[in-house]
Amino acid sequence: MTSGGTVLSARLTHKDHSHDRASWCLIGAENALIRLPERDVAAIFAPPGQQRVNELFRRAQRLRVSRTVVATVRMQDDCMKRVRFPGGARDQLRAEDIVIFGHYAGHQVLASALRPRPGPGEFVSARLVRVGDAQGYARAILDRTT
Repeated sequence: MTSGGTVLSARLTHKDHSHDRASWCLIGAENALIRLPERDVAAIFAPPGQQRVNELFRRAQRLRVSRTVVATVRMQDDCMKRVRFPGGARDQLRAEDIVIFGHYAGHQVLASALRPRPGPGEFVSARLVRVGDAQGYARAILDRTT
């Protein structure tokens, strides 16, 4: 803990009788980078700028990717626009048939077949394939007119 540039330390103790009443939990989203092999994480951090975000969504398909992970990969303010704004990962990965779903209602309908589905502040990327090529995979019919 810091206060005015000074590091403060405190010794925390607990009584033996209170230990049984303690509840422990971890708060926060799962870190997709931890679930990826080291070679994939190295590949994500190898290119500069926007290409890092693109590589993240190429390699972390069907994993929940939190805003924190996107910020870690991008290492810049306004990292979220690197996912969704024109010219972001959604636009750039479209040519590779990779879509990035968010927590928006329309995305949830389309992502309903995915496991896991993205929660608030999360994204899940997936590669789309034609139904004939998707033997044994979840399927959704998309209207190409919208």
